[in-house]
Amino acid sequence: MRPQTHTLLLVFILPLWGTGPACTASEEPEPFCGDGIVQEEEECDTGSSLSDTTANACRTSCTRPSCGDGVTDPDAGETCDDTNAWGGDGCSPNCQDDLGGPEQEPNDNLDQAQAISGGEQVTGALLDGDRDCYVIQVEANGWLAADLVGDGLEHCPTPSTLTLYSPDGNLLATGSPDSDEGCSPILPSRVEAARFMEAGEWTLCVDGFQGLVVPTYTLQWESGSDSCALDGVPVLPADDPDDDGLINLCDEDDDGDGVVDEDDNCPHVPNGPADPNITSGSSGFLRHWLLAGPYFGNDSDEACRPSEVPLLGSDDDGNVSPHVGDIAGDSAWSVHIDDDFRIDFEHLRTEDAPREVYILNWLYSATDRPVVLALGPDDGVRAWLNGEEVGEVDGCQGTSADQFRFNAQLLNGWNPLLLKVYDQGGGWGTYVRLYDAKSNTIVDDLGVSLTPDGPWADDQTDTDDDGLGDYCDPDPLN
Repeated sequence: MRPQTHTLLLVFILPLWGTGPACTASEEPEPFCGDGIVQEEEECDTGSSLSDTTANACRTSCTRPSCGDGVTDPDAGETCDDTNAWGGDGCSPNCQDDLGGPEQEPNDNLDQAQAISGGEQVTGALLDGDRDCYVIQVEANGWLAADLVGDGLEHCPTPSTLTLYSPDGNLLATGSPDSDEGCSPILPSRVEAARFMEAGEWTLCVDGFQGLVVPTYTLQWESGSDSCALDGVPVLPADDPDDDGLINLCDEDDDGDGVVDEDDNCPHVPNGPADPNITSGSSGFLRHWLLAGPYFGNDSDEACRPSEVPLLGSDDDGNVSPHVGDIAGDSAWSVHIDDDFRIDFEHLRTEDAPREVYILNWLYSATDRPVVLALGPDDGVRAWLNGEEVGEVDGCQGTSADQFRFNAQLLNGWNPLLLKVYDQGGGWGTYVRLYDAKSNTIVDDLGVSLTPDGPWADDQTDTDDDGLGDYCDPDPLN
Protein backbone atom coordinates (compact mmCIF):
# COMPACT_ATOMS: atom_id res chain seq x y z
CA MET A 1 0.00 0.00 0.00
CA ARG A 2 2.84 2.28 0.71
CA PRO A 3 3.99 2.49 -2.84
CA GLN A 4 0.48 3.28 -3.86
CA THR A 5 0.22 6.04 -1.32
CA HIS A 6 3.53 7.48 -2.54
CA THR A 7 2.33 7.54 -6.07
CA LEU A 8 -0.79 9.44 -5.16
CA LEU A 9 1.21 12.05 -3.40
CA LEU A 10 3.41 12.58 -6.42
CA VAL A 11 0.41 13.08 -8.60
CA PHE A 12 -0.80 15.77 -6.29
CA ILE A 13 2.48 17.51 -5.75
CA LEU A 14 3.80 17.63 -9.37
CA PRO A 15 1.07 19.94 -10.60
CA LEU A 16 2.00 22.35 -7.87
CA TRP A 17 5.56 22.56 -9.11
CA GLY A 18 4.50 22.78 -12.73
CA THR A 19 2.22 25.83 -12.34
CA GLY A 20 5.01 28.12 -11.13
CA PRO A 21 6.59 28.96 -14.50
CA ALA A 22 3.23 29.14 -16.26
CA CYS A 23 2.23 32.17 -14.19
CA THR A 24 5.24 34.33 -15.29
CA ALA A 25 4.26 37.30 -17.63
CA SER A 26 5.24 37.00 -21.37
CA GLU A 27 8.18 39.18 -22.69
CA GLU A 28 7.15 42.47 -24.55
CA PRO A 29 7.43 42.27 -28.42
CA GLU A 30 10.15 44.36 -30.18
CA PRO A 31 8.84 47.80 -31.41
CA PHE A 32 8.51 48.17 -35.17
CA CYS A 33 7.38 50.73 -37.81
CA GLY A 34 3.68 50.15 -38.22
CA ASP A 35 2.90 49.27 -34.63
CA GLY A 36 1.09 52.58 -34.20
CA ILE A 37 3.57 53.86 -31.64
CA VAL A 38 5.97 56.69 -32.60
CA GLN A 39 9.42 55.58 -31.53
CA GLU A 40 12.37 57.86 -30.95
CA GLU A 41 13.80 57.39 -34.45
CA GLU A 42 10.41 57.69 -36.20
CA GLU A 43 8.71 60.86 -37.47
CA CYS A 44 5.24 59.32 -37.43
CA ASP A 45 3.48 55.94 -37.11
CA THR A 46 -0.18 55.51 -37.91
CA GLY A 47 -0.16 51.74 -37.78
CA SER A 48 -2.19 50.03 -40.46
CA SER A 49 -2.83 53.33 -42.34
CA LEU A 50 0.79 53.83 -43.39
CA SER A 51 0.91 54.52 -47.14
CA ASP A 52 3.37 55.53 -49.85
CA THR A 53 0.61 56.53 -52.27
CA THR A 54 -1.98 58.35 -50.15
CA ALA A 55 -1.75 62.14 -49.90
CA ASN A 56 -0.72 63.47 -46.50
CA ALA A 57 -0.28 59.93 -45.09
CA CYS A 58 2.58 58.79 -42.90
CA ARG A 59 4.86 56.79 -45.18
CA THR A 60 5.64 53.10 -44.75
CA SER A 61 9.09 54.14 -43.56
CA CYS A 62 7.41 56.01 -40.70
CA THR A 63 8.50 59.34 -42.16
CA ARG A 64 6.32 62.32 -42.83
CA PRO A 65 5.28 63.14 -46.42
CA SER A 66 8.02 65.08 -48.21
CA CYS A 67 8.62 66.85 -51.50
CA GLY A 68 10.10 64.37 -53.93
CA ASP A 69 8.23 61.27 -52.71
CA GLY A 70 5.97 61.25 -55.77
CA VAL A 71 2.75 62.08 -53.91
CA THR A 72 1.21 65.56 -53.87
CA ASP A 73 0.58 66.44 -50.23
CA PRO A 74 -1.64 69.53 -49.87
CA ASP A 75 -1.26 69.58 -46.08
CA ALA A 76 2.48 70.13 -46.61
CA GLY A 77 1.79 73.02 -49.00
CA GLU A 78 2.54 71.02 -52.14
CA THR A 79 0.72 71.60 -55.42
CA CYS A 80 2.62 68.91 -57.33
CA ASP A 81 5.32 66.25 -56.84
CA ASP A 82 7.11 64.71 -59.82
CA THR A 83 9.99 63.20 -57.78
CA ASN A 84 12.70 65.20 -59.60
CA ALA A 85 14.74 68.26 -58.63
CA TRP A 86 14.29 70.28 -61.85
CA GLY A 87 11.92 73.00 -62.95
CA GLY A 88 10.64 73.67 -66.43
CA ASP A 89 8.56 70.48 -66.51
CA GLY A 90 5.50 71.92 -64.80
CA CYS A 91 6.61 71.18 -61.23
CA SER A 92 9.36 73.03 -59.40
CA PRO A 93 11.99 71.38 -57.18
CA ASN A 94 10.06 72.47 -54.08
CA CYS A 95 6.83 70.86 -55.32
CA GLN A 96 5.07 74.01 -56.50
CA ASP A 97 3.53 74.53 -59.91
CA ASP A 98 6.04 76.26 -62.21
CA LEU A 99 5.40 79.98 -62.41
CA GLY A 100 5.67 80.04 -66.21
CA GLY A 101 5.22 77.83 -69.20
CA PRO A 102 8.00 75.35 -69.94
CA GLU A 103 11.06 76.30 -71.96
CA GLN A 104 11.42 74.57 -75.31
CA GLU A 105 14.76 72.99 -76.15
CA PRO A 106 16.88 73.49 -78.11
CA ASN A 107 17.24 77.16 -77.19
CA ASP A 108 20.95 77.25 -76.40
CA ASN A 109 22.01 80.25 -78.53
CA LEU A 110 20.72 83.29 -80.38
CA ASP A 111 19.91 81.32 -83.53
CA GLN A 112 17.82 78.79 -81.56
CA ALA A 113 16.15 81.32 -79.26
CA GLN A 114 12.58 80.46 -78.24
CA ALA A 115 10.05 83.11 -79.30
CA ILE A 116 7.93 84.52 -76.47
CA SER A 117 5.39 87.34 -76.49
CA GLY A 118 2.83 89.21 -74.45
CA GLY A 119 4.83 89.19 -71.24
CA GLU A 120 4.66 85.38 -71.18
CA GLN A 121 6.61 83.94 -68.22
CA VAL A 122 8.87 81.00 -68.98
CA THR A 123 10.29 78.48 -66.51
CA GLY A 124 13.39 76.48 -67.26
CA ALA A 125 16.48 74.83 -65.81
CA LEU A 126 20.16 74.93 -66.67
CA LEU A 127 22.25 71.77 -66.65
CA ASP A 128 26.02 71.88 -66.65
CA GLY A 129 27.16 74.05 -69.58
CA ASP A 130 23.57 74.87 -70.61
CA ARG A 131 22.19 78.22 -71.79
CA ASP A 132 18.61 79.26 -72.55
CA CYS A 133 17.75 82.09 -74.96
CA TYR A 134 14.43 83.80 -75.70
CA VAL A 135 13.58 86.23 -78.49
CA ILE A 136 11.16 89.15 -77.98
CA GLN A 137 9.71 91.56 -80.55
CA VAL A 138 10.15 95.20 -79.50
CA GLU A 139 8.60 98.25 -81.20
CA ALA A 140 10.56 101.35 -82.23
CA ASN A 141 11.36 103.56 -79.22
CA GLY A 142 10.03 100.79 -77.00
CA TRP A 143 11.37 99.52 -73.68
CA LEU A 144 12.01 96.17 -72.02
CA ALA A 145 12.18 95.13 -68.36
CA ALA A 146 13.24 91.61 -67.35
CA ASP A 147 14.37 89.64 -64.31
CA LEU A 148 14.75 86.07 -63.05
CA VAL A 149 12.97 84.57 -60.04
CA GLY A 150 13.29 81.20 -58.37
CA ASP A 151 10.64 78.57 -57.62
CA GLY A 152 7.05 78.99 -56.48
CA LEU A 153 8.18 80.70 -53.30
CA GLU A 154 9.43 83.51 -55.55
CA HIS A 155 12.90 83.83 -54.09
CA CYS A 156 15.93 84.19 -56.34
CA PRO A 157 17.18 81.17 -58.26
CA THR A 158 20.66 79.76 -58.00
CA PRO A 159 22.85 82.77 -58.95
CA SER A 160 22.25 83.43 -62.64
CA THR A 161 22.86 86.14 -65.23
CA LEU A 162 20.45 87.63 -67.75
CA THR A 163 21.99 89.04 -70.94
CA LEU A 164 20.38 91.37 -73.52
CA TYR A 165 21.35 91.22 -77.20
CA SER A 166 20.35 93.71 -79.92
CA PRO A 167 18.67 92.58 -83.17
CA ASP A 168 22.09 92.42 -84.84
CA GLY A 169 23.46 90.19 -82.09
CA ASN A 170 25.51 92.67 -80.08
CA LEU A 171 25.67 92.16 -76.31
CA LEU A 172 24.36 95.40 -74.78
CA ALA A 173 23.55 94.69 -71.13
CA THR A 174 23.86 92.06 -68.40
CA GLY A 175 21.77 91.66 -65.26
CA SER A 176 23.90 90.10 -62.53
CA PRO A 177 22.95 88.44 -59.22
CA ASP A 178 24.61 91.12 -57.08
CA SER A 179 21.88 93.70 -57.82
CA ASP A 180 19.85 95.30 -55.04
CA GLU A 181 16.83 95.73 -57.35
CA GLY A 182 16.08 92.11 -58.18
CA CYS A 183 17.70 88.76 -58.84
CA SER A 184 19.33 89.56 -62.20
CA PRO A 185 17.42 92.63 -63.39
CA ILE A 186 17.61 94.52 -66.66
CA LEU A 187 15.54 97.66 -66.04
CA PRO A 188 14.93 100.55 -68.46
CA SER A 189 15.39 103.03 -65.62
CA ARG A 190 18.96 101.78 -65.15
CA VAL A 191 19.99 100.26 -68.47
CA GLU A 192 20.22 102.64 -71.42
CA ALA A 193 20.00 99.78 -73.94
CA ALA A 194 16.61 98.76 -72.50
CA ARG A 195 14.86 102.01 -73.44
CA PHE A 196 14.34 103.86 -76.74
CA MET A 197 15.07 100.58 -78.45
CA GLU A 198 15.14 100.06 -82.18
CA ALA A 199 12.36 97.96 -83.67
CA GLY A 200 13.20 94.31 -84.10
CA GLU A 201 13.84 90.99 -82.40
CA TRP A 202 15.79 91.36 -79.16
CA THR A 203 17.18 88.34 -77.32
CA LEU A 204 17.47 87.54 -73.61
CA CYS A 205 19.78 84.67 -72.58
CA VAL A 206 19.96 82.98 -69.16
CA ASP A 207 23.22 81.52 -67.84
CA GLY A 208 24.27 80.05 -64.52
CA PHE A 209 26.61 82.50 -62.81
CA GLN A 210 30.15 81.34 -63.55
CA GLY A 211 28.75 78.13 -65.01
CA LEU A 212 26.60 77.07 -62.04
CA VAL A 213 23.87 74.46 -62.51
CA VAL A 214 20.45 76.10 -61.99
CA PRO A 215 17.68 73.63 -60.99
CA THR A 216 14.94 76.13 -61.82
CA TYR A 217 14.37 79.74 -62.84
CA THR A 218 11.49 81.76 -64.22
CA LEU A 219 12.00 84.60 -66.70
CA GLN A 220 9.61 87.46 -65.93
CA TRP A 221 9.46 90.35 -68.40
CA GLU A 222 7.35 93.10 -69.87
CA SER A 223 7.76 95.58 -72.68
CA GLY A 224 6.13 98.77 -73.88
CA SER A 225 6.01 100.93 -76.98
CA ASP A 226 6.63 104.39 -75.50
CA SER A 227 9.87 104.99 -73.63
CA CYS A 228 8.87 108.61 -73.11
CA ALA A 229 6.19 107.42 -70.68
CA LEU A 230 8.70 105.68 -68.39
CA ASP A 231 9.21 106.96 -64.86
CA GLY A 232 12.58 107.18 -63.16
CA VAL A 233 14.66 107.43 -66.34
CA PRO A 234 17.77 109.56 -65.75
CA VAL A 235 18.01 112.67 -67.92
CA LEU A 236 21.61 113.42 -68.89
CA PRO A 237 22.80 116.81 -70.16
CA ALA A 238 23.80 115.22 -73.46
CA ASP A 239 20.19 114.07 -73.97
CA ASP A 240 18.55 117.29 -72.74
CA PRO A 241 20.56 120.31 -73.91
CA ASP A 242 17.76 122.77 -73.14
CA ASP A 243 17.49 121.43 -69.57
CA ASP A 244 13.70 121.16 -69.61
CA GLY A 245 13.60 117.66 -68.12
CA LEU A 246 12.74 116.02 -71.45
CA ILE A 247 15.31 114.15 -73.47
CA ASN A 248 15.45 115.13 -77.12
CA LEU A 249 13.68 111.96 -78.27
CA CYS A 250 10.64 113.05 -76.24
CA ASP A 251 10.96 116.80 -76.77
CA GLU A 252 9.19 118.60 -79.63
CA ASP A 253 11.49 121.59 -79.08
CA ASP A 254 14.96 120.17 -78.41
CA ASP A 255 16.69 123.51 -77.93
CA GLY A 256 13.89 125.21 -76.00
CA ASP A 257 13.80 128.28 -78.24
CA GLY A 258 10.05 128.36 -78.76
CA VAL A 259 10.11 126.84 -82.26
CA VAL A 260 9.17 123.16 -82.64
CA ASP A 261 11.88 121.06 -84.24
CA GLU A 262 10.06 120.40 -87.51
CA ASP A 263 9.80 124.15 -88.14
CA ASP A 264 13.16 125.14 -86.62
CA ASN A 265 16.03 126.02 -88.98
CA CYS A 266 18.41 125.21 -86.09
CA PRO A 267 16.60 122.49 -84.11
CA HIS A 268 19.56 121.88 -81.80
CA VAL A 269 20.71 125.49 -81.34
CA PRO A 270 18.37 127.97 -79.61
CA ASN A 271 17.65 130.69 -82.17
CA GLY A 272 13.94 131.25 -81.75
CA PRO A 273 11.85 133.93 -80.04
CA ALA A 274 12.13 132.36 -76.57
CA ASP A 275 15.04 133.36 -74.35
CA PRO A 276 17.25 130.26 -74.17
CA ASN A 277 18.42 131.27 -70.67
CA ILE A 278 21.66 129.35 -70.95
CA THR A 279 23.64 129.04 -67.71
CA SER A 280 26.74 127.26 -66.51
CA GLY A 281 24.45 124.79 -64.73
CA SER A 282 25.10 122.50 -61.78
CA SER A 283 28.16 120.90 -63.38
CA GLY A 284 29.67 124.28 -64.20
CA PHE A 285 30.99 123.06 -67.56
CA LEU A 286 30.65 125.60 -70.37
CA ARG A 287 29.31 123.97 -73.55
CA HIS A 288 28.06 126.93 -75.65
CA TRP A 289 30.65 128.79 -77.73
CA LEU A 290 31.42 130.74 -80.86
CA LEU A 291 34.20 128.96 -82.74
CA ALA A 292 36.76 130.14 -85.29
CA GLY A 293 39.07 127.79 -87.14
CA PRO A 294 40.72 125.45 -87.58
CA TYR A 295 44.02 127.09 -88.46
CA PHE A 296 46.97 125.00 -89.64
CA GLY A 297 50.74 125.22 -89.91
CA ASN A 298 51.66 127.48 -86.98
CA ASP A 299 54.37 125.76 -84.97
CA SER A 300 54.56 126.12 -81.24
CA ASP A 301 57.65 127.70 -79.68
CA GLU A 302 57.47 125.46 -76.60
CA ALA A 303 56.17 121.90 -76.74
CA CYS A 304 52.42 122.34 -77.31
CA ARG A 305 51.97 126.00 -76.39
CA PRO A 306 49.63 127.81 -78.81
CA SER A 307 51.35 130.05 -81.30
CA GLU A 308 51.95 133.76 -80.77
CA VAL A 309 50.52 134.49 -84.21
CA PRO A 310 47.19 136.41 -84.00
CA LEU A 311 44.91 134.54 -86.39
CA LEU A 312 41.58 136.33 -85.95
CA GLY A 313 42.29 139.27 -88.24
CA SER A 314 43.37 141.75 -85.57
CA ASP A 315 46.63 142.52 -83.82
CA ASP A 316 45.30 141.41 -80.43
CA ASP A 317 43.34 138.16 -80.24
CA GLY A 318 42.23 138.85 -76.68
CA ASN A 319 40.14 141.91 -77.52
CA VAL A 320 37.98 140.58 -80.36
CA SER A 321 34.22 141.07 -80.05
CA PRO A 322 32.60 139.23 -82.97
CA HIS A 323 29.10 138.18 -83.90
CA VAL A 324 28.20 134.89 -85.50
CA GLY A 325 29.27 134.94 -89.15
CA ASP A 326 31.97 137.59 -88.72
CA ILE A 327 35.23 136.97 -90.56
CA ALA A 328 38.05 135.63 -88.39
CA GLY A 329 41.16 135.73 -90.56
CA ASP A 330 41.01 132.66 -92.79
CA SER A 331 37.84 131.45 -91.05
CA ALA A 332 34.53 132.80 -89.74
CA TRP A 333 32.81 132.65 -86.38
CA SER A 334 30.18 129.92 -86.09
CA VAL A 335 28.30 128.35 -83.19
CA HIS A 336 29.70 125.26 -81.47
CA ILE A 337 27.60 123.51 -78.81
CA ASP A 338 28.71 120.23 -77.28
CA ASP A 339 26.24 117.72 -75.88
CA ASP A 340 28.94 116.47 -73.52
CA PHE A 341 30.96 118.32 -70.88
CA ARG A 342 34.05 117.87 -73.06
CA ILE A 343 34.40 120.37 -75.91
CA ASP A 344 35.36 118.24 -78.89
CA PHE A 345 37.33 119.55 -81.88
CA GLU A 346 38.21 116.22 -83.48
CA HIS A 347 35.77 116.81 -86.36
CA LEU A 348 37.99 119.77 -87.36
CA ARG A 349 41.08 117.64 -88.04
CA THR A 350 40.88 118.13 -91.80
CA GLU A 351 44.65 118.61 -92.16
CA ASP A 352 47.70 117.32 -90.33
CA ALA A 353 48.86 118.91 -87.08
CA PRO A 354 49.86 121.38 -85.85
CA ARG A 355 46.44 123.00 -85.76
CA GLU A 356 44.66 125.58 -83.61
CA VAL A 357 41.12 126.72 -82.88
CA TYR A 358 39.53 129.62 -80.96
CA ILE A 359 36.38 129.45 -78.83
CA LEU A 360 34.64 132.45 -77.29
CA ASN A 361 31.59 133.19 -75.16
CA TRP A 362 30.33 135.87 -72.78
CA LEU A 363 29.65 135.07 -69.12
CA TYR A 364 27.25 137.13 -66.99
CA SER A 365 28.08 137.59 -63.31
CA ALA A 366 25.80 139.49 -60.93
CA THR A 367 28.81 140.66 -58.88
CA ASP A 368 32.53 141.27 -59.06
CA ARG A 369 34.22 138.14 -57.74
CA PRO A 370 37.52 136.27 -57.84
CA VAL A 371 37.33 132.93 -59.60
CA VAL A 372 39.53 130.05 -60.67
CA LEU A 373 39.47 129.13 -64.35
CA ALA A 374 39.77 125.32 -64.53
CA LEU A 375 40.87 123.86 -67.88
CA GLY A 376 41.56 120.37 -69.19
CA PRO A 377 43.04 120.83 -72.68
CA ASP A 378 44.42 118.46 -75.29
CA ASP A 379 47.03 119.76 -75.98
CA GLY A 380 48.05 123.36 -75.12
CA VAL A 381 45.88 126.41 -74.44
CA ARG A 382 45.98 130.17 -73.93
CA ALA A 383 43.11 131.87 -72.09
CA TRP A 384 41.88 135.49 -71.99
CA LEU A 385 39.17 136.88 -69.68
CA ASN A 386 37.96 140.44 -70.29
CA GLY A 387 40.84 140.88 -72.75
CA GLU A 388 43.54 139.95 -70.24
CA GLU A 389 45.56 136.75 -70.69
CA VAL A 390 45.04 134.77 -67.47
CA GLY A 391 46.81 131.49 -68.19
CA GLU A 392 48.54 129.18 -70.62
CA VAL A 393 49.38 125.48 -70.90
CA ASP A 394 52.37 124.45 -73.02
CA GLY A 395 52.34 120.70 -72.30
CA CYS A 396 51.09 117.91 -74.56
CA GLN A 397 48.46 115.76 -72.83
CA GLY A 398 44.97 114.35 -73.17
CA THR A 399 41.86 116.06 -71.85
CA SER A 400 41.24 115.82 -68.12
CA ALA A 401 38.74 118.06 -66.33
CA ASP A 402 40.19 120.72 -63.99
CA GLN A 403 43.79 119.64 -64.68
CA PHE A 404 45.07 123.23 -64.91
CA ARG A 405 43.77 126.09 -62.74
CA PHE A 406 44.33 129.84 -63.11
CA ASN A 407 43.26 132.75 -60.91
CA ALA A 408 41.01 135.29 -62.63
CA GLN A 409 38.46 138.01 -61.90
CA LEU A 410 34.84 138.22 -63.04
CA LEU A 411 33.27 141.66 -63.26
CA ASN A 412 29.67 142.59 -62.66
CA GLY A 413 28.03 142.15 -66.07
CA TRP A 414 29.16 140.35 -69.22
CA ASN A 415 32.70 138.95 -69.34
CA PRO A 416 34.20 137.67 -72.64
CA LEU A 417 36.16 134.42 -72.24
CA LEU A 418 38.43 133.43 -75.15
CA LEU A 419 40.50 130.25 -75.50
CA LYS A 420 43.05 129.29 -78.15
CA VAL A 421 43.55 125.52 -78.16
CA TYR A 422 46.56 123.92 -79.86
CA ASP A 423 46.82 120.32 -81.09
CA GLN A 424 50.07 118.52 -81.88
CA GLY A 425 48.25 115.36 -83.05
CA GLY A 426 45.90 112.69 -81.77
CA GLY A 427 42.86 113.79 -79.77
CA TRP A 428 41.75 117.43 -79.64
CA GLY A 429 39.44 119.09 -77.15
CA THR A 430 39.16 120.71 -73.72
CA TYR A 431 37.07 121.06 -70.56
CA VAL A 432 36.20 124.53 -69.21
CA ARG A 433 34.52 125.65 -65.99
CA LEU A 434 35.01 128.13 -63.14
CA TYR A 435 35.31 127.75 -59.37
CA ASP A 436 34.72 130.33 -56.68
CA ALA A 437 38.18 131.39 -55.48
CA LYS A 438 37.11 131.65 -51.83
CA SER A 439 34.93 128.57 -51.33
CA ASN A 440 36.39 126.40 -54.12
CA THR A 441 32.83 125.50 -55.15
CA ILE A 442 31.67 125.23 -58.75
CA VAL A 443 30.31 128.47 -60.20
CA ASP A 444 26.89 127.36 -61.46
CA ASP A 445 24.99 130.65 -61.76
CA LEU A 446 26.64 132.29 -64.76
CA GLY A 447 24.59 133.41 -67.72
CA VAL A 448 26.06 132.40 -71.08
CA SER A 449 25.71 134.32 -74.35
CA LEU A 450 27.12 134.00 -77.86
CA THR A 451 26.91 137.68 -78.68
CA PRO A 452 28.66 140.76 -77.27
CA ASP A 453 25.31 142.56 -77.18
CA GLY A 454 23.99 140.97 -73.99
CA PRO A 455 21.65 138.01 -73.58
CA TRP A 456 21.61 135.66 -76.52
CA ALA A 457 18.53 136.32 -78.66
CA ASP A 458 17.67 135.51 -82.25
CA ASP A 459 14.60 134.66 -84.31
CA GLN A 460 15.54 132.14 -86.98
CA THR A 461 17.94 134.52 -88.76
CA ASP A 462 19.21 132.97 -92.02
CA THR A 463 21.42 135.54 -93.74
CA ASP A 464 22.33 133.42 -96.77
CA ASP A 465 18.81 131.97 -97.06
CA ASP A 466 20.08 128.38 -97.31
CA GLY A 467 17.59 126.89 -94.86
CA LEU A 468 20.09 126.79 -92.01
CA GLY A 469 19.88 129.47 -89.36
CA ASP A 470 23.00 131.54 -88.84
CA TYR A 471 23.55 130.01 -85.40
CA CYS A 472 23.93 126.48 -86.77
CA ASP A 473 25.38 127.27 -90.20
CA PRO A 474 29.15 126.66 -90.42
CA ASP A 475 29.28 129.36 -93.13
CA PRO A 476 26.35 131.68 -92.35
CA LEU A 477 27.23 134.28 -95.00
CA ASN A 478 27.46 131.98 -98.03
